[in-house]
Amino acid sequence: MPAAVDKLPRVLAVFDFDWSLINHDSDYWVVNGLAPEVWEETHALSQAGGQWTDLMDRALGRMHQLGITREQIEQRLDDVPVHPGLLKTVELLSSMTPPADLFILSDANTAFIDRILRSYKIRHLFRIHQDEGEVNVQRHHVCGRWSVFFALLICGMSTCKLLFFLVDGLGDVAIPELDHKTPLQYANTPHMDALAACGLSGLMDPVEPGLACGSDTAHMSILGYDPRKYYRGRGAFESMGAGLPMIHGDIAFKSNFATLDQGTNIVLRRRASRHFELEGPILCQALDKCLPSSNAPSPEAQRTCAVINELSREIQRILTNHPVNAERKAAGKTVANCVLLRGAGSRIEEQVPTIQELHGLRASMIAPTCIIAGLGMSIGMDVLTVPGATGDYQTNLQAKGDAAVAAITSSGYDFCFVHIKAVDDAGHDKDVHRKIHFLQEIDHVLGRVVKQLEQMQVPVVITLTGDHSTPVLYGDHSYEPVPVTMARLSANPVEMSMTCDHVTCFDEISARQGALGRFRGLELMGVIKKVMTIKAAANAAAIKRGSAAYYNPNTGATNMKEYPLGTTNYEPVNVIISGLSGGSVSNPDDSVKGGILSWFQAINFDHECFNLHAGGYDGFDSGDGRGFQNQTFIYRENYNDPSGVGSCTESLIGGQHVRGFYQSTSGAWFIAASQEESASQNHNIVPNGYDLGRNYVANNAVKGGTGFDGCVFGPATVEDITNLVAPNDGSGYNHGIGTDGVVKLITVPAPTGC
Repeated sequence: MPAAVDKLPRVLAVFDFDWSLINHDSDYWVVNGLAPEVWEETHALSQAGGQWTDLMDRALGRMHQLGITREQIEQRLDDVPVHPGLLKTVELLSSMTPPADLFILSDANTAFIDRILRSYKIRHLFRIHQDEGEVNVQRHHVCGRWSVFFALLICGMSTCKLLFFLVDGLGDVAIPELDHKTPLQYANTPHMDALAACGLSGLMDPVEPGLACGSDTAHMSILGYDPRKYYRGRGAFESMGAGLPMIHGDIAFKSNFATLDQGTNIVLRRRASRHFELEGPILCQALDKCLPSSNAPSPEAQRTCAVINELSREIQRILTNHPVNAERKAAGKTVANCVLLRGAGSRIEEQVPTIQELHGLRASMIAPTCIIAGLGMSIGMDVLTVPGATGDYQTNLQAKGDAAVAAITSSGYDFCFVHIKAVDDAGHDKDVHRKIHFLQEIDHVLGRVVKQLEQMQVPVVITLTGDHSTPVLYGDHSYEPVPVTMARLSANPVEMSMTCDHVTCFDEISARQGALGRFRGLELMGVIKKVMTIKAAANAAAIKRGSAAYYNPNTGATNMKEYPLGTTNYEPVNVIISGLSGGSVSNPDDSVKGGILSWFQAINFDHECFNLHAGGYDGFDSGDGRGFQNQTFIYRENYNDPSGVGSCTESLIGGQHVRGFYQSTSGAWFIAASQEESASQNHNIVPNGYDLGRNYVANNAVKGGTGFDGCVFGPATVEDITNLVAPNDGSGYNHGIGTDGVVKLITVPAPTGC
């Protein structure tokens, strides 16, 4: 009996940064190392009561005045001493099964932390937080605890691939000898759990609730074909999958070697043996060209019955006298002295759309099991031959995983369906140990597959489920629903968004808490395609406009407030860049050509000084369903400096300042604009600074300008919105500064010259 694995507890390691992970103070290391006089000034101002993040902002501006470059700062960060013992600790924690979740909780400069971790090639292992309020221990697994491999991608079906792992007989019931856990709960499956933690989970009734379905009807339903409408028996699937040609009008049977009591004509065993790989082909060869002798004319039904009965008698005669059965009988084994004909079926292609017609996906299938391969052929899937893939306990799962990756990365397929049979066989054999073993083997292959996709930078939706439950206590199919999970994965991380829920383990019990709920298999492909296309409009914003100017985020009273990190005060969101703006302005990636950064550069803003952020991040709920999100960007007044470092001047003497928050449902940007004092005044908001900052953005917007990428923006249109923010005298607002309540809605025209 393998050791039980409790999937819920995971190691959470939280590090400080300065004088912990690194053997120094990062601010001191950079500033004093490159400009000692600036450090002395900064330290003196700190002793006089200055706010440290504002003072560091000022220090970066002063370093720019002294001619210090970003490259010099980065080189200095690369040289910072790191504690070797802690590096070893990080290595050990990240190599655990499952890997530990690693957090940095520090008030150090996040840009400094990011650069140093990257220089030691461990950035991908950590999440960085500046405020303990951000670290929700109850949820830190939910979206991406397997962060080395997984990240969500906003993509359309034209770019996302689909990799579908179907584990035959996956589901089970609680087993007393497993501490009343199911085999899936009991098995050590960290990669399956990681998939669930990064995706959406639920419970699926493959055909319908309460039905103990077969693999044929379950697969039809799961692939989007209603078996009550299209199913014509499994015989044709079995025959085609075995390589037997069938034309329309032919009838084929699923055939089993069985054990018959010849005295009573009672079938003792419907399968003489579940594992007949060596003797079965010999007996099949003996039955080749076995034809009934009767050809007397009769009514159609009578003739069919007579033909089948005569065939059965001839098969029984041949098998009874065969040496193989004489040897089995002498060895005390059950004999295979008859063939049960069942599942009569005909081809279905004329009656059903192909899978490409139904789903718009060029599909392939890896399924050595005849019935599944035949079904795939019947609906137009290319069945791939994989050496070593046998569909039984001897199958080469790794070869199947590698072939699946190749199918969607180099063979031109949009969709690869991988059928895995061994788990079902273990259920039928009532072998709990073997079922657990193969679940863990599949988990290992899943991890290997995801690593390959991450290295190849392939955006893909991975779906994992079963076709039915085969509990080891019963040894047969049952009606219990099966767990299902799906996640969008990419080697190109973007912010985690809507395609994850609270489920962190892949098993029958955890899945019932998932966002997908409980549904029929016929609905599955539709759900998968929605996951493949969710928020695709945001990704396509570079070539088409957003879906709306904006959606009102208010939920009752005014909600147009963004909260500086660690405070209860707020600042007004007072500018909206319309989702109907032209070019790529509505793209959530601010770095794309002709995007939001390019437009702000055109109206005299740019990244922060040296593109380094000092201080925390503000949060805002745009009402798009994602809850409070950190700012996507912060830009500062550029003082018309074409060199790209004019914002360093703003860090010293103050000026205009904007924070941007993206609304994914419309493509609009919600902006908190303000005018700030100099660094010596701790960057406080100037009197009437919120309205002044808003007006500065609006006034420059109607002039237009040229971004640093060469994109030329013409005059924007500006509209006053008065029903989103209530006028305020400064009560509750940061620094006590009031506002007149006007929000500027700006629609930016498409740029030229990009």
